[in-house]
Amino acid sequence: MVFFMSYSSKRLQLLAQPSFRWYVTSCLLATLGSGLSYVTLSWLILEVDDSLAAVSVAMLCFWVPTVFLGPLLGVVADRYSRKWLIVGGNAIRGLVLILFGWYFHHSLSAHLIYLLMTLLGIGFAVYLPATIALIREIVISEDLLYANSTIDIAYEIGNVAGMGLAGAFIAWLSAPTTILMTGIIFIFSTLAVIRVQPHLQKTRKKKTSYRFIIDDFTAGLGYLRINPKLIVIYSVQLLVLVSFMTAGVLLAPFVKSILHATVAQFGKIDAALSVGVVIGGIFLPWVAERWGFTPTLLVLCLALGILFSWFGLNHSILGAEILYLFIGVCLAVWPLMVTKAQHLTEFRFQARLQSVFNSISGLIILLIYLLVDLGSHFISIQWLYAFEALLAFISLFLLWRYRGLLKKDKTA
Repeated sequence: MVFFMSYSSKRLQLLAQPSFRWYVTSCLLATLGSGLSYVTLSWLILEVDDSLAAVSVAMLCFWVPTVFLGPLLGVVADRYSRKWLIVGGNAIRGLVLILFGWYFHHSLSAHLIYLLMTLLGIGFAVYLPATIALIREIVISEDLLYANSTIDIAYEIGNVAGMGLAGAFIAWLSAPTTILMTGIIFIFSTLAVIRVQPHLQKTRKKKTSYRFIIDDFTAGLGYLRINPKLIVIYSVQLLVLVSFMTAGVLLAPFVKSILHATVAQFGKIDAALSVGVVIGGIFLPWVAERWGFTPTLLVLCLALGILFSWFGLNHSILGAEILYLFIGVCLAVWPLMVTKAQHLTEFRFQARLQSVFNSISGLIILLIYLLVDLGSHFISIQWLYAFEALLAFISLFLLWRYRGLLKKDKTA
């Protein structure tokens, strides 16, 4: 009990800070909206074009802006207010969802949904590099680990709630009304982040020009080149993000073709991953403090590789639920890696480095979507889980190979 109180007090102290509390609230609402919109738009696209290819095209439309606009927006986030970029990203998503939700009552087509997904992708591309960097303007460096893990828990709770409630809302309100309501949720998320008051560090403003964007981007690559440990930690972060974002894409065809499970059983397996992420988010910061960052990352990446390999070979529904729970715990390594990257990166380069690797991860995610859609007739879904395991083992190799380099930092 004493341990639990001492451990919980760190999060409670953070949540007692108004700016951090509003930031977490904004993150929770944003992912609630994301979960609702993802399921609802997937439902709509299948209504107008009953094919998995249409869902894949919709996902392509969403991720393409991150791939191509990410590096540019990272430079902007390092020069201008990250808070107001987040406000802009959430406001874009809120307004277009409200507009399209209203319009879908009158006209609905696959091309309109693709356009909406592209606009949502632009809003996400604006939001993503700024949101990871902004936290350094809200909490002190020593609190980043618990701050990032708390935010990750909020993300997962919001996402699970959104995806879980989507079916009920569609049945009760209709899909277009659910889209409109999701836009209102994003507006509330926008209002919450407006209440955040960054005070620790300030971004530098400079006149916008093509030249300054190129110069700043080049400076970021130069900074990355002379700091090889950053290449290592951001690469590992990239690989874990790809695993996290594609695990759900692989689950549905695996459950259907290999496990032959019902929709309800699929829901339980999917929920197990989210429960695992929350459990990991609660306890892994304490483990990292006791063991050190690098040993914790090594163990979690090893476990993740083994679990993904085992999951691909598993044919039991109960076994799938248990394995997915532990995969979720291991995927909660993400906030630990974000914290490590934040500690290693100078504040003025944070957003542009993050955005470069986000763009690369977005490209890999796109390729996996295409592989699932186009290559499913030639490649067993079990082999794609072997690919997920390979990503984890590559992460393990990088961390082990360069562990001495990473341990030079005080957080190791």
